[in-house]
Amino acid sequence: MWTGKFLFRIRSLNRSDLFNLSWKKIHKIFFIIKIECI
Repeated sequence: MWTGKFLFRIRSLNRSDLFNLSWKKIHKIFFIIKIECI
């Protein structure tokens, strides 16, 4: 029971971290495109 909850917490944390990393990458790409367009 406890181990299951612990694993679930780790999974949710990893998922959020991956989402944040991907969002930062997307933001960088958009920033580069904006600079190139201008």
